[in-house]
Amino acid sequence: MSLSNGNYLIRSIPANVSWPFVGGNYATRNEINSPIIAQPKISTDDSPQVWRVETVSSNSNTYKITQPINPNIHIGPVIGGFGIDASTNNVILSTTILDWVLTLVNATENSYIIQSQDHEIGSINAVTVENSNLVVQQIGIGDNKGPLPQWQFISQDNLD
Repeated sequence: MSLSNGNYLIRSIPANVSWPFVGGNYATRNEINSPIIAQPKISTDDSPQVWRVETVSSNSNTYKITQPINPNIHIGPVIGGFGIDASTNNVILSTTILDWVLTLVNATENSYIIQSQDHEIGSINAVTVENSNLVVQQIGIGDNKGPLPQWQFISQDNLD
């Protein structure tokens, strides 16, 4: 099951917590070229925690994650989205918006693993949280590995 195009909050799911859970930290944008951080939910109409998620036409499980555009009039402000700072592996709000692979983990809780497209054989490059920053971490795949970092996509239509 693929994620529908739309606006979402993207919440980190801690490895030791079972769904459903209250609270948590959400992907939060700041200025262009600054790290995307994980922080508690912000309740505002123009929340920096709402993200536009759209399928890349060439692949059904590949998406662009950007700040929302309302309304889209094809002119105006620079739109940022999930990119990578290659020197730190931080996920940043970038005008060079990358394509991300979203792998469904659990349809009931709408949880996914967010991965960059490039990786070495036997591993994935998954988005996780380190020191409050979203980072891309290379994780080996195989037996006796801990759970992969997961993210819950909460539709803006389902917000409080």
